[in-house]
Amino acid sequence: MLFPENVCQSVTGEHQKPRPSGAWDRAPSRTQVRVRLDSQPADMIGGMFGQVSRASLEAAANSGGETIRVVCTLDGAPAAGRALSTATGQGADALANAAGGGTKYVANIPRALVQTMEKAGLVTRSTTSMGSAVATELRFTPQATEFVVQFFRAVH
Repeated sequence: MLFPENVCQSVTGEHQKPRPSGAWDRAPSRTQVRVRLDSQPADMIGGMFGQVSRASLEAAANSGGETIRVVCTLDGAPAAGRALSTATGQGADALANAAGGGTKYVANIPRALVQTMEKAGLVTRSTTSMGSAVATELRFTPQATEFVVQFFRAVH
């Protein structure tokens, strides 16, 4: 077997076959074509710099310990599968307010989780400015957000 069953799909179809007289018949065929559906095992999450196991991310998310406070303002709650830009450190609240959005969300994310994600490239860190607001931005990729959305709470 070229690829495991859980990442492949078989396709069958009809093919035309030549007859001895030179005419063509349509006849069902049991030819199978195996198509690769994804490029990595389901238990691995790929980032810009490599892969990390789902188990490692879950363990880091449940590790407790030191946390990183992040802030964002959005029109809807942070959701798994959608990229998420957050601000952290000095000036985080001002940057989040400058970004707009209807509701402010705050999270205390375990530092171990953020560090694990940074190593794989699932979160990028940059200095961002909007108007007079300057802070560190943590941008979570769509693959990463499922592990952090649980930490966000709306602040009114």
